[in-house]
Amino acid sequence: MKPSLLKRHFETNHADKKNRDHSYFQRLGENVKRQRIDKTSQIYQKGASVDIADQVVEGVKSSKYGFAIQLDESTDVTNCSQLLVYVRFTQNNGAKTELLLSQDLSSTTTGKDIFNVLENFCKQNELDWGKLVGCTTYRAPSMLGRKSGFQAHAKAVAPNATTVHCFIHRFALCAKVLPPKSLSCFNRVIRIVNFVKTSALNTRLFKLLCEDFGSNHICLLYPTEVRWLSRDNTTRRLFEPRDELLVFFTEKEHDFQKVLEDEKFTSRLAYLSDIFGALNHLNLSFQGPDCTATVHLEAGSVCPEAWSVDEEPRHAVPQLLIFPSTWECEQGFSACMTIKSKSRNRLDAPEHDFRCAVSKIMPRIDQLVEKQIHPSH
Repeated sequence: MKPSLLKRHFETNHADKKNRDHSYFQRLGENVKRQRIDKTSQIYQKGASVDIADQVVEGVKSSKYGFAIQLDESTDVTNCSQLLVYVRFTQNNGAKTELLLSQDLSSTTTGKDIFNVLENFCKQNELDWGKLVGCTTYRAPSMLGRKSGFQAHAKAVAPNATTVHCFIHRFALCAKVLPPKSLSCFNRVIRIVNFVKTSALNTRLFKLLCEDFGSNHICLLYPTEVRWLSRDNTTRRLFEPRDELLVFFTEKEHDFQKVLEDEKFTSRLAYLSDIFGALNHLNLSFQGPDCTATVHLEAGSVCPEAWSVDEEPRHAVPQLLIFPSTWECEQGFSACMTIKSKSRNRLDAPEHDFRCAVSKIMPRIDQLVEKQIHPSH
């Protein structure tokens, strides 16, 4: 802006400050600098995310029945290792689940490194390890190692805590190891699916055949190793239109005709479809907010419903706090990828934006406004 225009703006809009000395404007400038959004500013340090974090720490400290944590580590689009720690504690006659810690791991990601990060956080915020009732991690050796894993270090400072291997990862490992006969059956399923799906002509012919039969499904589904839940859909989609497949291979005079006519193969296929379906149902029941490791003996499924502290026996409340899986961490990594995407890969760790995005706690805006040094005009 030209000096003449700046002078006219000052005399017109700030006439009350016209006769102020130079030192007044210097002090005013220093106050404005302290309010800039950088790593040394008051607004940054006492912003919304910091206020939310303070409320979480206060809730953990005041939890009558201790607290449980779940943690996971992943690598973002810039190969930066990100550690997420979620906590569950009791508050207002119920349980609350919130993000406790989000931090970069600058070098190695051993169990000791992860423990040191959480240990320093607990010391800074005066959190008592003795109140830890449960710790849930995933399958990596850095987490589960008996001697140098995170759980081993956590048990050293919290011997009464229950350590849990994420149930979802357990089911994934179980589904990969099949008995020889079941594995042979599943391999045949894959070959049948590949024969139909890899050929555009076969895919179209099978679709027309299913439409003529009035089938509920007109195509088969590929299985994937990464998404092991797809095994249920693959086996079920092959078992239900097995009659249509038999006609299809009979017309082509293919060897798969004999496979589908084998009663033992059909029985094993039905068994795999049922067992994968049961595992899928149990797996999905462990996914979602507020899930606990409590099992209904009659229904044999997880109870994700909200529960009240006063309605449960005192000895049962700490067990209800324990996470059955690392589902919250997986959801957190998805949110982090949305913030720090390939298009914004030069961002630093979006700790404060990330906390505001995933937290259910509202920042105390009135208190933040009161702490603001120089309100805007």
